[in-house]
Amino acid sequence: MERSTINPYFAGALLLTVALLQTSVMPNFLLLGVVPDLTLLVIVSSTLLQGTRESIAWALAGGLLLDLLSGGTFGAITISLSSATLVTGLGSPSVFQGTLWLPILACIVATGIYNIVYLLILQLSAHPVSWGTSLLQVSIPSMIANALVMYPVYWSVRWLHQRIS
Repeated sequence: MERSTINPYFAGALLLTVALLQTSVMPNFLLLGVVPDLTLLVIVSSTLLQGTRESIAWALAGGLLLDLLSGGTFGAITISLSSATLVTGLGSPSVFQGTLWLPILACIVATGIYNIVYLLILQLSAHPVSWGTSLLQVSIPSMIANALVMYPVYWSVRWLHQRIS
């Protein structure tokens, strides 16, 4: 399957919209006590559809937007999203490409990588991190919440990709 690219101006507008939704609207929609990470899901979907080369740019741009909109350690989201994208990209051109469960598996793996890298960055920047509590009360519910939302996001990104590529 030959992968096509999305217009970078459209991608930028999409990422800005998703980042604004992630930081302003999504906190009102808790699922299992956590906010589904819309930006991560869009980037994972992009990775599965376009490959790692295109999606790493999406991860860098989306991460910078979220870093600018958050009050956290600057760069932590960008590095976490980029790490998750690189790991997700390792499995995207595999024999499992056409399988129905690949988006869910990629979402769960990406969410786990994202959360672990984010917590590691917080700890390295002298923030106290309770690993057990963070993994049990945030990371695992985030994996489940993101998995529940992944298919609608994946099919939406796939539809957009088919229309504008």
